[in-house]
Amino acid sequence: MYSWIILKIQQLKWHREQIIDLDVQWKSKPGTHRLIAFWDRNKSAIGYLITNLKRAQFSADKVSELYGLRWQIELFFKELKSYSGLKTFNTRDKSIAESLVWASMLTLLLKRFIARASGLIHQVTISTQKVARCANDWLPDILKALLSGREYRIKKTLRKWCRYFSEYACRAHPKRDNQTLFVQLTETHV
Repeated sequence: MYSWIILKIQQLKWHREQIIDLDVQWKSKPGTHRLIAFWDRNKSAIGYLITNLKRAQFSADKVSELYGLRWQIELFFKELKSYSGLKTFNTRDKSIAESLVWASMLTLLLKRFIARASGLIHQVTISTQKVARCANDWLPDILKALLSGREYRIKKTLRKWCRYFSEYACRAHPKRDNQTLFVQLTETHV
């Protein structure tokens, strides 16, 4: 039934801004599901989403918007694994594993905060990935300054690294990146 519905939708004449929201059923799966068809601008083709979210709570537009943010969740976990050491944990103790996951998430948030602050201070758009990739260079330096408790040293260290990021960690395509839903929801454009 699913492929038949897709064929029928592809034959329809509809506007690119239009979203089609249908109820579908499968013989092999009990219950009714929603099939949402929309124009995917990035792929220049019709995109399809299947969900069990209730129409009364989530409009088709909202489901499409939430799905667009799904990729950001994937990137968040990729960053945790790649640049916060999440994949190198070697323990079976639930408490230790949970603590290490929280530590990774806090480290990631600190990296993003520093990147964001650097961008705002120097009026450039900073790549959080570039900042995360070189965290082994700058994070220990900032943590040592914080642990020293000396205000002068903290300010000097933060200024040094913020300046560094503004020169070497700018986004390669800030205009393109500003079109993404995640950036539109989370950042003030500079």
